[in-house]
Amino acid sequence: MSTYKVSQLDAYFLDKIYHQFIKEQFLKPFAYSGWIKIAIEIGIMTFYQYFTLWKGANTPGNKLYNVKYQFSGSFALKMIHYSLECLNILIGIIKEKSPAAHRLWSLGVGANWITFLIFGKYRTLMERFGKISLELINPEARRNVNYSYTNRILIFQIITDTMRAVLPMLKIDQILRFFFDEISLSYEGDQSCVICGEEDVVTPQHLGSCQHLACYVCISKSKQKACPRCQ
Repeated sequence: MSTYKVSQLDAYFLDKIYHQFIKEQFLKPFAYSGWIKIAIEIGIMTFYQYFTLWKGANTPGNKLYNVKYQFSGSFALKMIHYSLECLNILIGIIKEKSPAAHRLWSLGVGANWITFLIFGKYRTLMERFGKISLELINPEARRNVNYSYTNRILIFQIITDTMRAVLPMLKIDQILRFFFDEISLSYEGDQSCVICGEEDVVTPQHLGSCQHLACYVCISKSKQKACPRCQ
């Protein structure tokens, strides 16, 4: 039995939103851009495909809309599909470097869209070249309503929000500043040793309970227990 075009499109857009959500939530805590961002996007896409299409499993969107992949599973077709998915991620750079190649890609996407609307097969250009089509899971139903998709979104949201809250506190400069403050190894730039007067305080230490600093060697040699500046 042929699958509904609307169900196929709804499943595709739901998976696309889910994939985009994962990418955005993963990238938000990190200020990545350029090629690093692209490499991460390809990595997420590879992870997503590996645990769905390549493992013979279904995607959350497909499950919800009662469709499943129909795929030959040959290695060559997997690589063709994967290469085109990577190309789709790089399309922004391709547009800048080669407008002609970008126009050719856009024409292919448009032609595939028209073909899908007519025949109801191969939602994307990548699926067409990879020979990945969809069939109904249960011919008697239109949707498989469950909450696994929503639960997955909520769990991922909690994890990424926690990362966004924790990561700023784990910045190395803040950690070092806190560490130095705790062991009295940092000092203000306008301070100098209260004993020898040198601005470059060697292994700074607090002489008393105040915030004035002195060199460790000066403190060791001095018999004073109180700070010479504030006593």
